[in-house]
Amino acid sequence: MRVSPPAQIQSRSSVFFPCQSEKILTAGKSRGFTLVELLVTIAIIGMLVGLLLPAVQQARESARKMLCSNNMRQTGLAILNYESQMKYFPGMGSSQKEMCGFSVQAKILPFMEQEGVNHLIDYSQPPLSGSKGNMKLNPVQENAASVRISSYLCPSDGENPVFTEYQLTGAGSGATLNGTNFMVVVGSGKGTSYDMRFPTDALFYCESKVTFGMITDGAGNTLMLVESLLGNHQDSSENPTVGRQVGTHSSLTGNSQKPGFSGVSDPSASQLRSFGEDAGKFQGNRGASWILGRSLFTGAITAMPPNPQFPDSTGSSSQQMGFYFARSAHAGGANGMTADGACRFFSDGMERSLFMAMGSRNGNEALDE
Repeated sequence: MRVSPPAQIQSRSSVFFPCQSEKILTAGKSRGFTLVELLVTIAIIGMLVGLLLPAVQQARESARKMLCSNNMRQTGLAILNYESQMKYFPGMGSSQKEMCGFSVQAKILPFMEQEGVNHLIDYSQPPLSGSKGNMKLNPVQENAASVRISSYLCPSDGENPVFTEYQLTGAGSGATLNGTNFMVVVGSGKGTSYDMRFPTDALFYCESKVTFGMITDGAGNTLMLVESLLGNHQDSSENPTVGRQVGTHSSLTGNSQKPGFSGVSDPSASQLRSFGEDAGKFQGNRGASWILGRSLFTGAITAMPPNPQFPDSTGSSSQQMGFYFARSAHAGGANGMTADGACRFFSDGMERSLFMAMGSRNGNEALDE
């Protein structure tokens, strides 16, 4: 039997514990964030994201740069394996100087574990057909030319490697060209060693068969590969996108009997800048096809350190000669690979004479860094 406390005790409890009834009433209610607290929290989160995002982006770019280096090393090792089997480095282009042959990148496919793509190429026929000035992709090479080879691409270059705008007149429906970022070095730029139709001072030029014995500067001092940027698929008559468009300069003319552009030998840095900036038109087809053995598509010279702040340039007479430079989407420089198989990062700010010397195999230059 329960006995109720006296009324006096009940009244005392309410006197000595005045907040008890209030606690009972408010116990079911939870206190939320104020507007000021929410704004402060959002601001702190924003600051943390702002601090962390550059670090995340830097880490991602570092990974892409490393993958680019690995892709270049794989390409370079395939060239060295070709040399090991054939006893000479693969040649560039065709002995018919105004025509277009296959690139070094095409010839090394069996050593890139790309036998399937290699079987798509009919080496008995040229990659382009037609006459000079009116050449088009040879229909028998369409299937091979349209294959994307990831090992020939830099993951930091966000440009589309699939080109449908150039060299396709008369090709079958749906024909495309797939590009490359990795260029074989076709000359140092000294004298007329920017014209791969004739023998240059580099490892690669038209129908070359350079051996290790011909590399008197030493394999570790001779560049074999450098990076370049893909073209931006756009043509313009002014305001070119540096690195993405190649200028055609009207004063740069040549012929099939003599190497180089008329009157242009040992071009200075200021001349190269003028050729690029004062061009009459600009095309976004740099590196547009890994299969084509022309400097515009698969070659480069070392006449300037990586990423010069003016456009590449050429003349209207041939895509097999021109001032095509090493470039990359990496900050501060570009990857390159020497003939001893070493892959290195070359700075934008390195001495022009040093980088030029590394493009030649037999210049006997002093390479003190």
